[in-house]
Amino acid sequence: ATCELDECTAECSGCAGGICGEQACEDPDTSAASRHDWLCLCKAPLVGSGVARPAVCKLDECTMTCETCADSGSGNVCGLQGQACEDLDMDARATGTWQCQCKAPAYGTAVGAPAVCTLDECLAGGDPAKTCELENQVCVDPSHDPTSTGDWMCICAVPQVGSALMRPAACSLDECNVMANAAACAAAGQMCVDPAPEAGAEDDWECRCMFGAAAATRGPATCELNECEDTCPTCAGTTCAVAEQACEDPTRDPQKTGDWMCVCPAGSPKAVAAAATCEVDECRDFSNFGAHTCKHTPRYAANGCVCKCGWQDAALERASGPGADSPCLAGCCNPDRRAGGAWCEIDMADPLNKDCAAPEGWGTCLEQHLDSHAPKPTDAVPNVCTEAGQRCVDADKSATSILDWRCECADPQTGAAVTGGAATCEHDECEGTNSAVCAQAEPPQMCRDRSAAAGDWECVCP
Repeated sequence: ATCELDECTAECSGCAGGICGEQACEDPDTSAASRHDWLCLCKAPLVGSGVARPAVCKLDECTMTCETCADSGSGNVCGLQGQACEDLDMDARATGTWQCQCKAPAYGTAVGAPAVCTLDECLAGGDPAKTCELENQVCVDPSHDPTSTGDWMCICAVPQVGSALMRPAACSLDECNVMANAAACAAAGQMCVDPAPEAGAEDDWECRCMFGAAAATRGPATCELNECEDTCPTCAGTTCAVAEQACEDPTRDPQKTGDWMCVCPAGSPKAVAAAATCEVDECRDFSNFGAHTCKHTPRYAANGCVCKCGWQDAALERASGPGADSPCLAGCCNPDRRAGGAWCEIDMADPLNKDCAAPEGWGTCLEQHLDSHAPKPTDAVPNVCTEAGQRCVDADKSATSILDWRCECADPQTGAAVTGGAATCEHDECEGTNSAVCAQAEPPQMCRDRSAAAGDWECVCP
């Protein structure tokens, strides 16, 4: 007879008996001669088998359909997104361990859900990375969205600058981006400038002064700051010019600022970082309107006439108000801001003007002085009052008060003071000892002073 033995159902030594428990038992060969080949099989959705022993069951949540699987009955979550599925732990007791994986060249994973995929074209291999690396440049993909492709760039390696889309960049080097160069200029309070940052131009970086045009290559410059001429927060600007004063900067050291001065036309007083309050002592200073003549070489107008070295336009002052750039103490001024530039008043009584024609009494100043026959500064005429033996008095020395100087008679002379000229003084020589001389005569005589001239007194018989 042909005998059979199903070791899963038979009761025999070596048969399955109850070894498989809740697992299924299967005997692939039931011939009586085939023994100990029965199997324990895991029940779906679990997979696994064991020969003549219980199976070690596994659960692949990516391929099976179950409540915790990637496919819970509505299709594989990963597959629906075009992604791969991987079960990280297929132990039947570990559930919910599957993950979705993006397909190359994109990358990204997510456990129990679709992955958020990214694509860096520079890391994906191929031409982008190689193209940049061959030129010692860096490949950068600005967008990692898998749908955004063809936007990778080659960027120059620091300290060079430059970039290009999908090709090697044309690099340039701003040498001021080199920290050592920038620091060398900054330490001197200067700025670093690379005048030619293009490729191939090297070692031409400069330190430039913050003010002025001074610069030096590959190191700090020797800077000067003229606060009268340069433009800076502490500079004079137009302060002195508006006040018709000169500007002086005693130091050109950029570290010493705010020491510029406005200087009055006569040279004093001065004011630091402000317009000076100028004084004009018409008894002391040289001017056309004072007791002295000008102490500087006269300036000339285009019509050949000699300018007054000091004058005041009363009509302009009345129209524009006090202080309308008047008086002019420098010979040539532009108090009413004429388009033709500086001008001056002409004194036709001046002997130097005997051959000039100035019917309007003024002329536009020349750029240079025509001083071939002009008096030198040392040729000043003595003080009018002093020459007459009188006192010179300027009661108001403010720069806006001119033509108010006067000569006063000196004791024992008497006479009214005269503004702008010598006074007519008198001295009666019969007052005092001379009168006593005449009175001592026999008979006594009278003293008579015949004129204002000295030494002409006489005794007169009664």
